[in-house]
Amino acid sequence: MTKHRVKVAIVGGGILGLVAAYRILKDREDNAEVTLFEKEKFLGGQASCVDIQGCKVEKLYHHFFSGDDDLLSLVRELGLEKRIIWGNTKIGVFSNGKIYPFSTPGEMLRLPLLNIISRARFAAFSLYLKVIRFKGTFDKVSAYEWINKYYGKQVYKYIWGPLLEGKFHKFYRNVSMVWFHARVHKRSNSRSGVEEQLWYLDGGMDLLIKELENGFREMGGKVLVSSEVERITYVKSLDCVEISYSGIVSSFDEVICAVSSSVFSSLVRNAVDKIYERRLKSIDYVSVLCLLFTSRKDLTEYYWINMCDKEMPFSVFIQHTNFIDKSKYKGLNVYYVGMYLDSKSGLYGKEDHIIFSKIMSSITKMFPDFCESDVVDYNVSKFIDAQHVVDKGYSDKLSVYNVPLPHVYLVNFAMGVGTNRDVNNAVKNGMFASKVIFGNQV
Repeated sequence: MTKHRVKVAIVGGGILGLVAAYRILKDREDNAEVTLFEKEKFLGGQASCVDIQGCKVEKLYHHFFSGDDDLLSLVRELGLEKRIIWGNTKIGVFSNGKIYPFSTPGEMLRLPLLNIISRARFAAFSLYLKVIRFKGTFDKVSAYEWINKYYGKQVYKYIWGPLLEGKFHKFYRNVSMVWFHARVHKRSNSRSGVEEQLWYLDGGMDLLIKELENGFREMGGKVLVSSEVERITYVKSLDCVEISYSGIVSSFDEVICAVSSSVFSSLVRNAVDKIYERRLKSIDYVSVLCLLFTSRKDLTEYYWINMCDKEMPFSVFIQHTNFIDKSKYKGLNVYYVGMYLDSKSGLYGKEDHIIFSKIMSSITKMFPDFCESDVVDYNVSKFIDAQHVVDKGYSDKLSVYNVPLPHVYLVNFAMGVGTNRDVNNAVKNGMFASKVIFGNQV
């Protein structure tokens, strides 16, 4: 008698979905058939790449920390360890028309934007957040309140405030201290000596995506790109889950949805109770807009510049080739300009050339010797619902992942109270998702 193979569908072909699909077949190849659905014509989601002057470059900026253990483990498993590039980078803060060094504790303590008392408070409470682990009480207080109370108003005004407001916009006053602590804790513990140590893959995320996809296909996995799932329905009489896409309906034993909570809500509409739908919709999101451009001009010595100047329309300026040598990109310098915003805002809905010109007008204020004609090529990327808002009491919302629909599971970035939109969390959640259908770990 032939053993029944579990038919599994993965909805969402980002890193999380790819890892889940790969891991299921890696661990259960003889016991599973896996189909991966992706609405775009490419895989990788927010880690996907674009062709710039014949080079594959990520649409969004990436780097990884020494504590990204789940990603490191996957890279080693895939035999890519020799492709890891380790390095230290220079960080700056842009405020009042000037870039200040902000890489080492010494530079932070000498930051002229702060008076001596504010510098001492910055050092003391940054050390506190580095040392202390998660505290449940952090979930009930906002980062806005905590920073102003302990770091002080000056540190909030010149350092954390612009970053918090730039990332979360209208939600910034209610963002949980859990999220802020997780960010500071992780970054401060990624230092080697006084400098922050980062790593990257020679070949970027394109290399990782291709390795996962090829491994998945070689084990018999099925990839359906340009296949947007429209509806997910549980059929009680057959004890199976039907997926509707592109005018086709297919049945599966188990379904893992690696999509945002808002997208999932639209997929299971009328299939779950109203209380669950409301809880899904209670999770707010901000979207990402990123300008990637290349130039022969070398603009700065810094890899990462935090924009702590409210006159600037973006929150971060990155010269990627101050970390990864420009020889990897045909001698061109690679830059990213990133911002978080409401997808309904004016700039998000504008055409690419208008966005490009708007951002360039601000960049030329930072670097007066630079102009639009110095740009060789550019790409504008938009990702809706890219970052969930971890507000106060967010842990009470996590039960939304216990989907009241048999054999259907939701796994995404928003699963963790202190988690952020990063590749390590995508890998971690993908590994978790791969075990759910066999280990019932939800």
